[in-house]
Amino acid sequence: MSSSENLIHTDTELALFSSLSSDTNPLHMSDSYVRKSQFGRRVVFGVLGVIKALAKIEFPPNTTLESATLDFQEPQFLRQSYQISIEWPQPLKALVPIFFDGKTLLSKYIFRFRGKSKFSLSLLHKLPNRRREPLIRTSSDLGDNSSNSLEYNLNFAELVAFDEPLR
Repeated sequence: MSSSENLIHTDTELALFSSLSSDTNPLHMSDSYVRKSQFGRRVVFGVLGVIKALAKIEFPPNTTLESATLDFQEPQFLRQSYQISIEWPQPLKALVPIFFDGKTLLSKYIFRFRGKSKFSLSLLHKLPNRRREPLIRTSSDLGDNSSNSLEYNLNFAELVAFDEPLR
């Protein structure tokens, strides 16, 4: 089973994510800065793209997210239309590629679901002239307070609140 939808990132979403994560990198937040960069326009936070993709998935009944493998190949930009496809090759595994112009693959996410479980996150960055290096985070990395995800200091309760308007 599969479905396809459009995805557009807004200024409001970037501002809210920046506020929640305390990430004020000008690559994401400053039009004047990015005009001088190699990208020429504002780049969307990678984790924000993941949150929006998750918001479009109808989780299988009585399950939680067990793991996510995230492969960022190209950046996503503010106010640009993308196509998101949700495919279910197995009942508890969702493949979610993000495309520009219906052809260019920008990101590929694999989400696995299970009943109550621990959460792990595997992140792959494709960097120019560098090999791909996975960054893996598990529930033990998050600690008892569940307040640290990747390099962001996010409160998961705030992320859930952030996700609600996107559904």
